[in-house]
Amino acid sequence: MSNPYVFLFSVFFLLSSEFVFAYDEPDNFAGLKFGEDLTRQIKACVNDTNRYPDWNVWDHAGTRCYQKQGESFRLWNMGMPDGVYRIRAQQLSGKFAAVELLFVSSAAATILATFKQRYGIPTKQSAEPWISRGGVKVTSLTASWTGKTVSILFQERAAQIDEGRITYQTKTWAEHMQAEAADKIKKEARGL
Repeated sequence: MSNPYVFLFSVFFLLSSEFVFAYDEPDNFAGLKFGEDLTRQIKACVNDTNRYPDWNVWDHAGTRCYQKQGESFRLWNMGMPDGVYRIRAQQLSGKFAAVELLFVSSAAATILATFKQRYGIPTKQSAEPWISRGGVKVTSLTASWTGKTVSILFQERAAQIDEGRITYQTKTWAEHMQAEAADKIKKEARGL
Protein backbone atom coordinates (compact mmCIF):
# COMPACT_ATOMS: atom_id res chain seq x y z
CA MET A 1 0.00 0.00 0.00
CA SER A 2 1.44 3.39 -0.95
CA ASN A 3 1.88 6.22 1.49
CA PRO A 4 -1.11 8.66 1.32
CA TYR A 5 1.16 11.57 2.33
CA VAL A 6 3.35 11.04 -0.73
CA PHE A 7 0.24 11.08 -2.90
CA LEU A 8 -1.13 14.25 -1.26
CA PHE A 9 2.27 15.99 -1.50
CA SER A 10 2.50 15.04 -5.19
CA VAL A 11 -0.98 16.42 -5.91
CA PHE A 12 -0.20 19.61 -3.98
CA PHE A 13 3.10 20.06 -5.85
CA LEU A 14 1.46 19.58 -9.24
CA LEU A 15 -1.32 22.05 -8.46
CA SER A 16 1.01 24.66 -6.97
CA SER A 17 3.51 24.38 -9.83
CA GLU A 18 0.80 25.52 -12.22
CA PHE A 19 0.57 28.81 -10.35
CA VAL A 20 4.32 29.25 -10.00
CA PHE A 21 4.97 28.71 -13.70
CA ALA A 22 1.70 30.08 -15.07
CA TYR A 23 3.26 33.13 -16.73
CA ASP A 24 6.10 32.87 -19.22
CA GLU A 25 7.26 36.46 -18.70
CA PRO A 26 8.74 38.13 -21.79
CA ASP A 27 11.81 40.36 -21.74
CA ASN A 28 10.90 41.89 -25.09
CA PHE A 29 8.07 42.87 -27.38
CA ALA A 30 8.44 41.52 -30.93
CA GLY A 31 12.19 41.30 -30.42
CA LEU A 32 12.55 44.80 -28.95
CA LYS A 33 14.14 44.46 -25.50
CA PHE A 34 12.56 46.20 -22.55
CA GLY A 35 15.02 48.32 -20.59
CA GLU A 36 17.10 49.18 -23.67
CA ASP A 37 16.93 52.20 -25.97
CA LEU A 38 14.22 51.54 -28.54
CA THR A 39 15.84 53.85 -31.10
CA ARG A 40 18.97 51.67 -31.11
CA GLN A 41 16.95 48.51 -31.73
CA ILE A 42 14.84 49.59 -34.67
CA LYS A 43 15.20 52.15 -37.47
CA ALA A 44 13.26 55.37 -37.77
CA CYS A 45 10.66 55.23 -40.54
CA VAL A 46 11.50 57.00 -43.76
CA ASN A 47 8.17 57.45 -45.44
CA ASP A 48 8.35 57.77 -49.21
CA THR A 49 5.28 60.00 -49.64
CA ASN A 50 5.27 59.45 -53.39
CA ARG A 51 5.02 55.69 -52.94
CA TYR A 52 3.11 55.56 -49.61
CA PRO A 53 1.17 58.81 -49.12
CA ASP A 54 -0.88 57.25 -46.33
CA TRP A 55 0.92 56.00 -43.19
CA ASN A 56 -1.65 53.19 -42.85
CA VAL A 57 -0.45 51.77 -46.17
CA TRP A 58 3.10 51.90 -44.83
CA ASP A 59 2.16 49.41 -42.13
CA HIS A 60 1.76 46.69 -44.74
CA ALA A 61 4.46 47.73 -47.15
CA GLY A 62 7.73 48.52 -45.43
CA THR A 63 10.24 47.23 -42.94
CA ARG A 64 9.98 47.40 -39.16
CA CYS A 65 10.44 50.97 -38.03
CA TYR A 66 9.30 53.64 -35.58
CA GLN A 67 7.76 57.05 -36.10
CA LYS A 68 8.30 59.56 -33.26
CA GLN A 69 4.98 61.10 -32.17
CA GLY A 70 5.47 63.54 -29.31
CA GLU A 71 6.79 61.57 -26.36
CA SER A 72 5.78 58.20 -27.81
CA PHE A 73 6.81 56.02 -30.74
CA ARG A 74 4.41 54.56 -33.29
CA LEU A 75 5.70 51.13 -34.34
CA TRP A 76 5.12 49.90 -37.89
CA ASN A 77 5.39 46.51 -39.61
CA MET A 78 5.71 44.51 -36.40
CA GLY A 79 4.09 41.34 -37.75
CA MET A 80 1.11 41.40 -35.42
CA PRO A 81 -2.01 39.20 -35.69
CA ASP A 82 -4.95 40.33 -37.78
CA GLY A 83 -7.05 42.88 -35.96
CA VAL A 84 -4.16 44.82 -34.38
CA TYR A 85 -4.17 48.26 -35.98
CA ARG A 86 -1.98 50.51 -33.84
CA ILE A 87 1.12 49.94 -31.73
CA ARG A 88 2.54 52.72 -29.60
CA ALA A 89 5.66 52.43 -27.43
CA GLN A 90 6.92 54.54 -24.54
CA GLN A 91 10.42 55.11 -23.24
CA LEU A 92 11.43 56.22 -19.78
CA SER A 93 14.88 57.74 -19.31
CA GLY A 94 15.79 56.58 -22.81
CA LYS A 95 14.76 52.96 -22.19
CA PHE A 96 11.87 50.98 -23.71
CA ALA A 97 9.33 50.70 -20.87
CA ALA A 98 5.81 50.13 -22.24
CA VAL A 99 3.86 49.31 -25.37
CA GLU A 100 0.15 49.57 -26.17
CA LEU A 101 -1.63 47.66 -28.93
CA LEU A 102 -5.09 48.61 -30.12
CA PHE A 103 -7.18 46.00 -31.89
CA VAL A 104 -10.71 45.50 -33.19
CA SER A 105 -12.78 43.85 -30.46
CA SER A 106 -14.13 41.28 -32.91
CA ALA A 107 -10.60 39.78 -32.95
CA ALA A 108 -10.42 39.54 -29.13
CA ALA A 109 -11.01 35.78 -28.82
CA THR A 110 -8.31 34.92 -31.37
CA ILE A 111 -5.80 37.36 -29.91
CA LEU A 112 -6.47 36.18 -26.34
CA ALA A 113 -6.01 32.54 -27.41
CA THR A 114 -2.67 33.50 -28.98
CA PHE A 115 -1.58 35.22 -25.75
CA LYS A 116 -2.59 32.21 -23.65
CA GLN A 117 -0.59 29.97 -25.92
CA ARG A 118 2.43 32.29 -25.79
CA TYR A 119 2.38 33.33 -22.11
CA GLY A 120 0.38 30.63 -20.37
CA ILE A 121 -2.67 30.90 -18.15
CA PRO A 122 -3.40 34.52 -17.15
CA THR A 123 -2.67 35.52 -13.57
CA LYS A 124 -6.20 36.90 -13.48
CA GLN A 125 -9.13 36.75 -15.91
CA SER A 126 -12.66 38.10 -15.62
CA ALA A 127 -15.65 39.34 -17.58
CA GLU A 128 -16.47 42.85 -16.40
CA PRO A 129 -19.38 45.15 -17.20
CA TRP A 130 -18.58 47.83 -19.76
CA ILE A 131 -20.79 50.81 -20.61
CA SER A 132 -20.30 52.99 -23.68
CA ARG A 133 -20.66 56.76 -23.59
CA GLY A 134 -24.01 56.25 -25.29
CA GLY A 135 -25.19 53.91 -22.53
CA VAL A 136 -24.77 50.56 -24.31
CA LYS A 137 -24.11 47.86 -21.71
CA VAL A 138 -21.98 44.82 -22.60
CA THR A 139 -19.30 42.74 -20.95
CA SER A 140 -15.59 43.07 -21.55
CA LEU A 141 -13.17 40.22 -21.07
CA THR A 142 -10.10 41.28 -19.12
CA ALA A 143 -7.00 39.17 -18.58
CA SER A 144 -3.69 40.01 -16.97
CA TRP A 145 -0.34 38.35 -16.69
CA THR A 146 1.65 39.77 -13.77
CA GLY A 147 5.38 39.22 -13.74
CA LYS A 148 8.36 40.39 -11.71
CA THR A 149 9.51 42.82 -14.40
CA VAL A 150 6.87 42.91 -17.15
CA SER A 151 3.09 42.71 -16.84
CA ILE A 152 0.50 42.43 -19.61
CA LEU A 153 -3.10 43.65 -19.49
CA PHE A 154 -5.61 42.51 -22.13
CA GLN A 155 -8.93 44.39 -22.39
CA GLU A 156 -11.54 43.28 -24.92
CA ARG A 157 -13.04 46.78 -24.84
CA ALA A 158 -11.12 49.99 -24.16
CA ALA A 159 -12.27 53.53 -25.01
CA GLN A 160 -14.80 52.34 -27.61
CA ILE A 161 -17.08 49.31 -27.87
CA ASP A 162 -15.28 48.02 -30.95
CA GLU A 163 -11.72 48.73 -29.74
CA GLY A 164 -9.61 46.52 -27.48
CA ARG A 165 -6.28 47.26 -25.83
CA ILE A 166 -3.25 45.26 -24.79
CA THR A 167 -0.63 46.92 -22.62
CA TYR A 168 2.81 45.57 -21.81
CA GLN A 169 4.46 47.57 -19.05
CA THR A 170 7.65 47.21 -17.10
CA LYS A 171 7.68 47.59 -13.33
CA THR A 172 9.59 50.85 -13.84
CA TRP A 173 6.84 52.22 -16.10
CA ALA A 174 4.09 51.18 -13.67
CA GLU A 175 5.89 52.94 -10.80
CA HIS A 176 6.37 56.03 -12.97
CA MET A 177 2.67 56.14 -13.85
CA GLN A 178 1.67 55.70 -10.19
CA ALA A 179 3.97 58.58 -9.19
CA GLU A 180 2.49 60.79 -11.95
CA ALA A 181 -1.06 59.98 -10.79
CA ALA A 182 -0.14 60.79 -7.17
CA ASP A 183 1.41 64.10 -8.25
CA LYS A 184 -1.71 64.98 -10.23
CA ILE A 185 -3.92 64.31 -7.21
CA LYS A 186 -1.68 66.48 -5.01
CA LYS A 187 -1.82 69.36 -7.53
CA GLU A 188 -5.61 69.11 -7.81
CA ALA A 189 -5.99 68.96 -4.02
CA ARG A 190 -4.08 72.23 -3.62
CA GLY A 191 -6.86 74.05 -5.41
CA LEU A 192 -9.52 72.94 -2.92
